[in-house]
Amino acid sequence: DSMATMTSSRASGKPLPTDAAAASRGGQKPMPTAQELGINFALVGTSCTAAQFTVHWTQTSMVRQQLAAMQGGERLGFLQQTSSIFRDEGVRGLYRGFSAAALREMSYSSL
Repeated sequence: DSMATMTSSRASGKPLPTDAAAASRGGQKPMPTAQELGINFALVGTSCTAAQFTVHWTQTSMVRQQLAAMQGGERLGFLQQTSSIFRDEGVRGLYRGFSAAALREMSYSSL
């Protein structure tokens, strides 16, 4: 009895046959089903979109700061810029462009 073809059960001491297919794959796990892959892609895309949602308002503020600097406008600090956007445009202003960011995350982050 070689270890490559048989292992023993600790409880009974009787030899148990090994999974020949797993042994031929070098002990790798079997390929996931199409349903498992679909669920994994959906979960990854959703989690990345949730992460994007938490930071999007900060990116909006940073982009506005960069645009103001390029156009020679008034330079505001991060908190001042965020407050200005919130005061002038509300929460929707802070999340302007989120739909595009969400589509980006759902499409390529899940791959």
